Amino acid sequence: MTHVLTSSGLMKSFVKGALRINPTHMIQLLESGLDKQDIEASARLLICIISLHQGVTNSLDFHHRFILEKSKKGYFALYELTPEGKARYSIWAEGLWDNLQDIKEQAGILVMNNEGIYQHEELNSDFENIIGVGAHEVRHHVQYCIGIPLFSPSHIDRVRDYRIRQFLSFTRQLKQQQRMSFISQGRPKEYISRQMSDWEFDALMIEELVKSATYMGTTYQDLLDLIQMQPPF
Repeated sequence: MTHVLTSSGLMKSFVKGALRINPTHMIQLLESGLDKQDIEASARLLICIISLHQGVTNSLDFHHRFILEKSKKGYFALYELTPEGKARYSIWAEGLWDNLQDIKEQAGILVMNNEGIYQHEELNSDFENIIGVGAHEVRHHVQYCIGIPLFSPSHIDRVRDYRIRQFLSFTRQLKQQQRMSFISQGRPKEYISRQMSDWEFDALMIEELVKSATYMGTTYQDLLDLIQMQPPF
């Protein structure tokens, strides 16, 4: 299987996002004194979010910010609407690298083998992982501001498409694992309730689809299409 980590067309699309980060925010991050890995992961995640949001909406009319500490509620990236109704993406920079490594190790990746069958594998690269998390947050914007039907575990028995059925099943399994993990970690009930919502199931499924597509080789437009995907009925 070909692992397309440095697809030039895809990389160029994300490099453009780096030029659109608020310079003041970037300076604050660089001067924060945080671990170098946290700084790099925060910048890369925001670049992905900016690039994907602009691609989906054809607009840069949204806010973004780095929060230079850990979230007391357990978040490390969050999409929300401001009181003025504008989209805002927040990234908690402290500890972000470790959070991303946890996701990579716990979720792995679902990829298609040479026989055309999806199988679960370990994910050793951070590239797909960060793009997947960025796609997850932009999917929330699609949910709230564009308005689409959500993918749900109840769709598993109704969907004929092999790929969609596999990712629905995989996402359901990940959500079950997350619930047990959050409980054992003593995460706040508010956080657990939010993470188990239909909105989060749908966003996690898109995250996993994007990770898999990026790993196997894809285009920027294909990623945008995945972020806006709707159930096939």
